Amino acid sequence: MATLPLRSSPETVSALDHILALHAAMDLRYQQRFEAQETAMQAALTSAEKAVQAALAAADKATEKAEREAKVWREASNEWREAMTDRERKFVSAEVFAETIAGLRTEVRTRGLQATFGYVVGFIGIISATVAIVLALAH
Repeated sequence: MATLPLRSSPETVSALDHILALHAAMDLRYQQRFEAQETAMQAALTSAEKAVQAALAAADKATEKAEREAKVWREASNEWREAMTDRERKFVSAEVFAETIAGLRTEVRTRGLQATFGYVVGFIGIISATVAIVLALAH
């Protein structure tokens, strides 16, 4: 068998021993890489699990807050609806409004004619008094 010199020592080794040593060194590097990858993967999974737990907790908190706010909004909405219903109960109905307007129109017409008649009678009275005064002063 052929022998190869070792770099660090003046000894000579066989080619098979050298290849086996290289193979063992490569196996060690691969084992170290595998262990490092496994450690990194475990750390990544742990970190991802913590992130998911934090996200779920935040989602639960947001859901609870939204539910509380929706409840408050519904209560305010119901209160507003009741206030509007009470206000509408106080409104006059269309039928009552129409009857009232018709009655007012009739009353205005009646009083308008009476007032006009009163003004005419008053005007005639003033003219009669003026004529009487003029005639009395003329005699």
